[in-house]
Amino acid sequence: MLKGDGAEHMQHALRKVMLGEPPISPSIARKLMGQFRQSPASESAPAAVHDVTSSQMPAPSSTPARESAVRLTGREVEVLGLIGNGLMIKQVASELGIGYHTVNDNIKSIYRKLGIRTRAQAAAEASKRGLVSTT
Repeated sequence: MLKGDGAEHMQHALRKVMLGEPPISPSIARKLMGQFRQSPASESAPAAVHDVTSSQMPAPSSTPARESAVRLTGREVEVLGLIGNGLMIKQVASELGIGYHTVNDNIKSIYRKLGIRTRAQAAAEASKRGLVSTT
């Protein structure tokens, strides 16, 4: 959903989510999949859609860091899973009982370790790692 979407569109999208459908439109899903098929070095990813600004984010490493061999801490795995389930930073902080800035720092660390720059990439990685709930 986009900020400019009308109330009717938002209600329709929320009903679909409540029925278990993915909270993403098919056109956006196609664009995301196209991005993931590109190599990290050639990515022209859009600006991140979350509270961490692009200037705060490290550039992706020159080698693909999305391999499952990348080790995340237990807390980072929890944060990644909650992001993958669509929670925003404030919601993750509330869910885990930690501060907003701590979550933000965890997200920066996750992005750096995985060589990603966007929330969508984080959600895809969470899904790949089996951290996204199906209910």
